[in-house]
Amino acid sequence: MEILFLDSSPGPHHERFVDLLASLGNVHSIYVDLHQVPISTSYDLIFFADLDVTVDHAIMFPAPRVGLSWAWDLQQTLRSGFNVRERLVKAVNSLDFLIVDSYVVEEEARKYGLSADRIIRVPYGIQIEDYPLREHKIQKEEKLRIYSNRRWEEMYRPQLVLEMAQELTRSGFPFELVMSNDGSLRKQLIESHAELFLNGSCSWLGRVDWHQNITELENADIYLSVAKSDGSSLSLLEAMAIGTPTLVTNNNANKQWIEDKLTGHLFSGNSGLELARTIQDIDLNNPSCFEMSISARSKVLDEANWSINKLQLLSQVHKLIS
Repeated sequence: MEILFLDSSPGPHHERFVDLLASLGNVHSIYVDLHQVPISTSYDLIFFADLDVTVDHAIMFPAPRVGLSWAWDLQQTLRSGFNVRERLVKAVNSLDFLIVDSYVVEEEARKYGLSADRIIRVPYGIQIEDYPLREHKIQKEEKLRIYSNRRWEEMYRPQLVLEMAQELTRSGFPFELVMSNDGSLRKQLIESHAELFLNGSCSWLGRVDWHQNITELENADIYLSVAKSDGSSLSLLEAMAIGTPTLVTNNNANKQWIEDKLTGHLFSGNSGLELARTIQDIDLNNPSCFEMSISARSKVLDEANWSINKLQLLSQVHKLIS
């Protein structure tokens, strides 16, 4: 079987689906943003992800089509506007099945008219055995280490994270903010908050590989994400599996994983001051903190174990092929 897998650009989810689809046949992986083009005109199955970007390429081929949502496409958090919506409608109308990773994204798909029997909802999850639970950390009288690895784009609100750092600095609260990844806002924001990076309160690691990201999560006192919206956030699941205390945006997607003060912490504010106060109120030496880490990992193990969830997806794809 010849399978065409279209996506906008490389990413960790994409590679896992390449491995998954390879059990079905020969996978041709094409990235539209890199201006790659299919080398054949005949395929038995089309997978296309980042729907509005890849739909025009997907509909070129007369084969069963399966859409993959990375959440931000249907939520229109990276791209929005009439043309984006028009392409999303085209994508939804062209596919046989759509795979999503959370009920929040499923609701968005149904707004475009896709019926429930054409939606496969399975959290993409993580390979849980690759994320051993770290030893329980006792917070000492030293700097609180905060780690954020989301992209430097508007939807992830890096400005809010740096405003938080400013507020913590003004209050004299001892902390160290470590930020990784990159994006269109990074240079501008580091320049406008240069004093934080010069005095050692903040550091930027650039893009980190999988191993370095795991090391940072193991060393962090708090994992932080204030994204405007999410699906089943891979970086959140990684932190939960390792046992790093998490503080994430109080939105419906995150509430699928985080029950406030039971599997992590939720943040509902919109200012750096509110975020700083939330950070200061977290007691990492409370005995319940270790229990929270255990509960968080158990949640991921039960519901976001890729070794199990990928078998559910394969079963559904087999039905489509049949």
